[in-house]
Amino acid sequence: MEEELLNLQLLQLLLLKKRKKTRERKRSVWVRPIFDVSRMIGQGPSHNLMKELIISNDVIMFANYVRMTPESWNCLLGKVFNKLEKSTTNMRIPISPAEQLCVTIRYLADGKTQKSLMYEHRHGHSTIVGITTETMTAIIDALKDDYLPNL
Repeated sequence: MEEELLNLQLLQLLLLKKRKKTRERKRSVWVRPIFDVSRMIGQGPSHNLMKELIISNDVIMFANYVRMTPESWNCLLGKVFNKLEKSTTNMRIPISPAEQLCVTIRYLADGKTQKSLMYEHRHGHSTIVGITTETMTAIIDALKDDYLPNL
């Protein structure tokens, strides 16, 4: 009797395991082609547009795009650079602090959605969420002593 009960319980466990496996979502791709790093290099606003705006010295267009002067941009980037910088590994090339700041400033200043930033900057949605969260924390940490002394 005990052996039959044990066999039934084992059978139930096997059935539960099989059901769980069938419910797991199978990924069609690991990285979507538009987000592939090898295809992405040199594309997107932070690779092209930001560099062109800085090189051209067009302060009005730069300020229109990121809602701050190039001097303010460089000052803010200098303050958050070390907190946002990542090391290069064999598995990935890190997103530059300038690009992380660009994504976050566009999110905050222009009211862009994270989904639209995903396509504009060619990073996955979870990456954009992580970038904006981490960069906003770095900005607060960098500026709180000057602008929020009571925190």
